[in-house]
Amino acid sequence: MLYTLASVLAFSLTVVAAPIQIQLTPKVQHQDPSAYFALKVDGSLKVSGRVIADEYVQIGGIAIEGSECALNGLVGQDGGGRLLTCQMGMWLYPKVSTEIKEHTAVGYQRPTATVSCGPFRRVIGGGGECSQPSGSIYVISSKPHENGWKIECDGASKEEWGNANVWAICAY
Repeated sequence: MLYTLASVLAFSLTVVAAPIQIQLTPKVQHQDPSAYFALKVDGSLKVSGRVIADEYVQIGGIAIEGSECALNGLVGQDGGGRLLTCQMGMWLYPKVSTEIKEHTAVGYQRPTATVSCGPFRRVIGGGGECSQPSGSIYVISSKPHENGWKIECDGASKEEWGNANVWAICAY
């Protein structure tokens, strides 16, 4: 079934490029036929609103990292299928930025400290250290805790104050 451009615009699609050929194939008969069509577009297609896919999205454009691109926000792939995006006029691989959050707590004999990455961040690593004036203190545990890191120290039988210093590596 071949439709004219006016028929396509009734489905809230805007076509940007010429010449363009659009073919809609009905999948099932239903009261709302616009929800049950396969759409094939040769050319550019602009949708005002979100594009929602109930399955995967295949990116066919091949790009080379570091080469120029025309429009920021374009998405492509390299020859191996890794995602590339057009940023500041250049094809780049998506990168993760990190920051280190730290916290020191003081405690008697068994100091414990935690630190959180906070909103819009995710813990990807961490660590900590324990210290006491006499030097007789050790780490019981150093591990992820919620969306951050936690360290627990033990000063054994030394009755003195100690420090628990913890850090988390947070990605955003």
